[in-house]
Amino acid sequence: MKQYKHHAIIITTRHRKLINELRLKAKEFFIKDMQAKTGPTLIGEITPSIIGEFYTMVIFPDGSKEGYETSEEADNIRCKIVLAIKELNQKAGNQELSFVEVTYGSDNEPAAILNTN
Repeated sequence: MKQYKHHAIIITTRHRKLINELRLKAKEFFIKDMQAKTGPTLIGEITPSIIGEFYTMVIFPDGSKEGYETSEEADNIRCKIVLAIKELNQKAGNQELSFVEVTYGSDNEPAAILNTN
């Protein structure tokens, strides 16, 4: 029996231009690589912090059970987003975009940090 496992990415930076660029790339990935046309709605708005001049964006869970096509497509897109973060940081010359990739809500597995910088 397949199970749910929520999977999300949270990205924060002080550089609005970089997070805008990442958001556009993420949108392209969802449009190109996900059959569900509502895929881009999983990209949260860029939200400024109250103080400190930070900007944060979330890639929300897809809601599909593990192993189904939508889940697999979203897993691949999240991999591309993480690679895009690393490429943008490398291009900027340092770690301008901070992120954490997490899973939670599984019946059989504890919440976990899968990837971070």
